Amino acid sequence: MKNINLLVADDHPMIRNGVRLMLENQTLYKFNIIEASSGEEALSIMKNSKMDVLVLDISMNKMSGMEVLKTLRQAKNKTPIIIQSMHDEAPIIKQTLELGAKGYVLKLSDHNELLNAIDHALQDKTYFSQDVSAIMFASTTLNRKNENIDNLTNREIDVIIQITKGLNNQQIANKLFISKRTVEGHKKSIYDKTNTHSTQTVIIYSMKNKLI
Repeated sequence: MKNINLLVADDHPMIRNGVRLMLENQTLYKFNIIEASSGEEALSIMKNSKMDVLVLDISMNKMSGMEVLKTLRQAKNKTPIIIQSMHDEAPIIKQTLELGAKGYVLKLSDHNELLNAIDHALQDKTYFSQDVSAIMFASTTLNRKNENIDNLTNREIDVIIQITKGLNNQQIANKLFISKRTVEGHKKSIYDKTNTHSTQTVIIYSMKNKLI
């Protein structure tokens, strides 16, 4: 198993213990888990230690997780960050993504969702738990009048929607009943038309243009 240095930042000991217990009882990775009980402590650890991934709460005393996220990104820290929070409001979720978070998982989600998010983040992929995906899509109705944004076709918009769900090329192909090669062609066209280059930038583009 690959060794992973993981920092979990949350001001509730019960949450930190729950994350530790879950990660110590899985077989995908071997985690070296470090805990921070505040935003300030999290920043200090991130500055002085090499972390492979950060699991970050939003609501913490004094310095919030949002402030931690902003500070790390301003410092050009490239450590992937997973938000684990009770907040299920779409604007908050979208703000964390715009600030560069690699994933968002609700604390009430199944524990496997957090592990999936960590796994995706370590592969430089974005992940939302199923309930977060539902919240994002329920927050804004897809406006078909926007189909001509950057000359995107209906099928390309369908592919964008699946990309924002965190699906890979084969999963998108299965979902839309097309071939994997066709999906790859659509993604290249989407990247060219929207001046994007990754799942993260496509998600940000989609939010700005109210596709999700």
